[in-house]
Amino acid sequence: MITLFAIAIGLSFLGSLPPGMISLTVVQTRLKYGLSRAIWMAAGAAFVEIFQVIVAVVFAGWFVQGGWLSNILDTIALVVFVGLAGYFFWAPVREISTDSSRTGKAIGFAKGMGISALNVLVFPFWIFYSGLLIAEGWMDNSLEHLLTFSLGVSLGTFGVLLAYAYAAGFVIKRVKELLWYSQKFVGAMFLLFSFLQAYRMWSSIS
Repeated sequence: MITLFAIAIGLSFLGSLPPGMISLTVVQTRLKYGLSRAIWMAAGAAFVEIFQVIVAVVFAGWFVQGGWLSNILDTIALVVFVGLAGYFFWAPVREISTDSSRTGKAIGFAKGMGISALNVLVFPFWIFYSGLLIAEGWMDNSLEHLLTFSLGVSLGTFGVLLAYAYAAGFVIKRVKELLWYSQKFVGAMFLLFSFLQAYRMWSSIS
C-alpha cells in the first residue's frame, strides 16, 4: 500500500510539473492576489483531483472502449480551452492584492476546484496509468486501493502547485510588468492547448 501511495505521488508530481492549465493559473493568482489565495487554490484543485482519479480508475473500461464518451470529453475540452484563452488575452490587468481573509481563501479554494473540474484531460491521463498499474498487478478497483491511489495523486499535485505558488513570489517586485506578460502567456498556452486539442480531434476522425 505504501508503494502504491508513493507511485501515485510520483506520477502526479511528474504529470503536474510541466506548466499547464492549473499550475499557470496558480501562478497568475499568486501574482494578482498573493500567496494565501494561491495556496488555497492549489488545495481546491488537488481536492477535486481525488474524485477525478477515482472516476478514472472505476470507469477506465468505459473511456477506453466507449469512443462516443471520449469524443464528448474532447469537445468539452476544446470549448473550455478556447474560452479561457480569450479571457486571459482580453481580461484587464489588476494591481496585486494580498487578500488573506476568509473570503479570499474561500474564493481561492472554489476557483481551484472550478478550474480543476474543467480539466477533463486529466481523465485520459489517469485512465492510462491506472490501467497500466492494474494490468501489472500493482493495484485493483478495491476501495482501499482507490483511496490510497487518489490521495497520493492529490498530494503530488498539491506539492507541485505549492512550488509554483512559492516560485512566483521570487519575482513579485516586478509584478505589474510580469503580470501583463504572464496573463498573455497563460492566454497563449490555452490557445495552444486549443489547437492541440482540435488537432487531436481531427486526427481521430481522419
